[in-house]
Amino acid sequence: MHRLLAVSHGWQTLLAGLVAGAAAVVVALLPDGGDGNSGRDEVSPTPAPTTRSASFVHIDSITHERSSTEVIVTLVGTYGAPDPRWIVYAFGQRQNTHGASATPASWEVRRARVDADTKTWSATFTVKETPATMRWSAALVHEGPGEPETACSTQNPDFACSAPSTLDRLKAEGPESTWAESPAPTRTTTLDAPQPPR
Repeated sequence: MHRLLAVSHGWQTLLAGLVAGAAAVVVALLPDGGDGNSGRDEVSPTPAPTTRSASFVHIDSITHERSSTEVIVTLVGTYGAPDPRWIVYAFGQRQNTHGASATPASWEVRRARVDADTKTWSATFTVKETPATMRWSAALVHEGPGEPETACSTQNPDFACSAPSTLDRLKAEGPESTWAESPAPTRTTTLDAPQPPR
């Protein structure tokens, strides 16, 4: 009889352990972890404030002055570049009546004047034929090892280097070039024809 009770007690202990283990697994699989908060709204932690990307270019203003033969357009903006080797370039492109580029590879490219203390830049374009619809942008371009113009082999003096320069690539591809970083959103302006003298 004592032996039967001992065997029975062993089975009861084993069964209790299995039940406890199964309950722990079920609680772990519950969405709220089994803490009884199911169905109650929980306050989410406050998200961290978003910060502007370390690399950016913005066009803040576009102004123009007209002479009798041309229009001088000045772009002014702000930029951020963690590496001083990133240079701001401005882009201008004449559009045709359908909105597309008037000619292939028709981006005018200007290296902007920058103020490193205030993180501002400016660039000037001359538009000689008006009326004209112009598209403007700006971007950061890295000037350092690995530029196309420095990637040609100099081991063989007879080798003709066919790699395009950075400037050629920027003129052909504009602010979306693989050499440009963080391009500013494109802006469009219309320059009217000069008024005839009265």
